Amino acid sequence: MLKDITENYKKAIKQNKNIILDNYSLKSGLLLKFDINTKVSDLKDEDYLIADKKNENINKIELLNWFKIRDFYSGVISTNKAIDLPAKKILSSNYLTVFIKKDAFPEVGKPEQMMNREKLKERISGYYDALGKTEEKFISIFSESIFVDKSKNYEDYLKQYFTKEYNYIKDKERSEAIRKHKEYLINNLDEIIDIIKIINEKSKFENYIKIFFDEAEEIYEMENRVYTMPSLFNINKFNIIENGELFGLPSNDMNTNEKKPFLLSRTMKHNVPYRETLDDVQDTKNFYEWLKLQNHNQREGIRLNYDFNYDGTSPFKNDDSFYNIHMTNKENSIDEFDNIPFSTSKINFNYRNYLKICHEDEKGIPKIVLNESIYDLTSLEKKVNQYYFSGRMSGYYKNNEDDIKIKPTEFTPMLKVLLLNSRDAFYDYFKNGVDISIKKMINKISMEVIEEQLCHTVKGKNLYKVQMAYNLRLSFLEFFNIEGGKEMADKISSIMENLKTKLDDTEKVVTCESDEEFYFTSGQLAYYILSKSQSQSNDFGIFEHFLQAKNSEQLKLKLGESLEIYRHAISMKNIKFKNAMAMVMGYETDEKISGKMKDMLLAGILANNVFYEKNKKMEAVNDEE
Repeated sequence: MLKDITENYKKAIKQNKNIILDNYSLKSGLLLKFDINTKVSDLKDEDYLIADKKNENINKIELLNWFKIRDFYSGVISTNKAIDLPAKKILSSNYLTVFIKKDAFPEVGKPEQMMNREKLKERISGYYDALGKTEEKFISIFSESIFVDKSKNYEDYLKQYFTKEYNYIKDKERSEAIRKHKEYLINNLDEIIDIIKIINEKSKFENYIKIFFDEAEEIYEMENRVYTMPSLFNINKFNIIENGELFGLPSNDMNTNEKKPFLLSRTMKHNVPYRETLDDVQDTKNFYEWLKLQNHNQREGIRLNYDFNYDGTSPFKNDDSFYNIHMTNKENSIDEFDNIPFSTSKINFNYRNYLKICHEDEKGIPKIVLNESIYDLTSLEKKVNQYYFSGRMSGYYKNNEDDIKIKPTEFTPMLKVLLLNSRDAFYDYFKNGVDISIKKMINKISMEVIEEQLCHTVKGKNLYKVQMAYNLRLSFLEFFNIEGGKEMADKISSIMENLKTKLDDTEKVVTCESDEEFYFTSGQLAYYILSKSQSQSNDFGIFEHFLQAKNSEQLKLKLGESLEIYRHAISMKNIKFKNAMAMVMGYETDEKISGKMKDMLLAGILANNVFYEKNKKMEAVNDEE
């Protein structure tokens, strides 16, 4: 996986080393710039800024860019690889910076988390002491390996493989700089804390407090190298020198260590899956930094075209061959990876109004909903999200159970269960264009969603959302060519047309000609009878008792009971109604209310009701109006 997705990045980074920096943004917090050669009290307004999450509303653009570059070079790879171990209170990585969470900072943090002044001085002292031992970390690259020749002097290894870094950390000027910065902070810490308290009272800020010292970008970059180089390999035990090059196991998305021996490969000649050179591992780490920046902007994952050249444009320009990547925000590791070698862009989905339903426009005039052609998966996904899951199927919905909020009469616990059961199939189809799973379950899941909505989320006879959901169901069945889907849609249309003629007949006795017509007509009657209720107009789930019927006899019994209640509101001169009741009550069938028969009953309830149909033509309206 890593070799595939980093190949283009490694080519691009040679042309532009600022690929990550160009996309970098500061985390929210207070950032202060001190000069070691001046007093703390000399800090001016132009020496600090407060950054929000989006780095917006900042007037000090020059200072923002100064901080951005140096912040990029000063963070820790992860809290487990912090300098300040085991406390992990200071989250910077060089002697020029001290980063601390505001919650832990003295006198401005949370009472249960913040340190006192003396404790912070202790942490700063330990932090700088650890920075003075950088050479030991470089030596461990070789000393901890079981493959490196221990008879050779470790300094010779450092001079050969880390020449520039070795000369830098051995320079006395660096040791002296570490000492001076440590003394400056400890001697002036009380005054720095007081300044931060005043700033916090004047302008509230969140997240981090970051202290920087005024120094050239090149020094910050070099400090970043001496911090990251010893930490790039996952575990030094498996480092190896081959043909004059150092190889090791990358850290990104590799969890092999002494505490997890079960992650080692036991059936291969080598215990680790693969090794890379130091430069390749560095490029992989930087690639993860770039991914992390993209992940902040793309809640639903990162789509990366095969041929993307990292030129600052969108990484996903078309649907032809791409990687679909999702990272965890906390660990910044890849938890989902899909290689999509085909185009997913174009579909020809016909969203038909099978039920001939109408919807009122802004003036309250009912207009028939037009059929709609959908040509891309994103638009189709929005329809499913809107009509099936009330907006809960958004972002990276494969792993957002806590974000899916239940709301009685809108999104019930059962609807959440149905979303959780089907989300992998929907995600694979809408994001990756893979329809294998969704084809198998769309019939069942759409039916269960519609039943649940009709029973528990419909207020009175306001059926529009469920009607659109049912139209979407039939459109899916036809689109995927699921057995019986097109036939059912045609059957509903045929029955609807036949009923219009049959129920107006005053000359002869009309009868049901099939089980499908019986259940569809029963649904039409159920809606019409309950629509006469004034008291239940604001009640939820008024159709549930009809859907609880198991067979035709129970259904007829429930229709009869409902008619007794609302008989006063129904005119006995209503020929259509009298014919329909006679058709249903005189029909006998052993077909249970399940499968296709349940479909026909639902369609009858949801379809444009024949008893309310007027002879005048209605204007057409799109679903979007």
